[in-house]
Amino acid sequence: MQGGQQSMEEAIDRHVPLVVIPFNFDQFGNADKVTERGIGRSVWMERLTVEELRECINDVASNKRYKRNVARLGRLVRDQPMRPVEKAVWWTEYVIRHNGVEHYRYPVAHMSFLVYHYYDVIGAGILLTIAILTTVYYLLRRMVRSLGSSIKYSQGHLSSTKLLKEKAL
Repeated sequence: MQGGQQSMEEAIDRHVPLVVIPFNFDQFGNADKVTERGIGRSVWMERLTVEELRECINDVASNKRYKRNVARLGRLVRDQPMRPVEKAVWWTEYVIRHNGVEHYRYPVAHMSFLVYHYYDVIGAGILLTIAILTTVYYLLRRMVRSLGSSIKYSQGHLSSTKLLKEKAL
């Protein structure tokens, strides 16, 4: 399996050990969790070979440790005070009793689009970078001009000294 959240939940619910081949997004983290919890093994696409996949499948199918761990985890997940339908009814009644659930609402739901996506921080960073680069540019330009004028002065001073010496001879 690719290691998606729903596929993992179904496998755990049915007590099936896993061989995970993650492709993208949350699947890499899910594959790590499968290995950490001892409910299966994972093989990354970059290292996938026929021999490696065969070895993983045989190991998961023959090693009872994976079956025991996934069965234990499945029992933990199923151990709930009420069935899912009863829970849905309870939460619906809860919302009606309290005229909504604004107190459960995630604070991010009230953020503006720009703040939620950090565009304000990115904009401040860009402005700061522009200010620093502009300051450095003007400082370097001023240094180059002052160096250029001092070089011209020293060259001009040397040439006038040389002319004076030639006149004296």
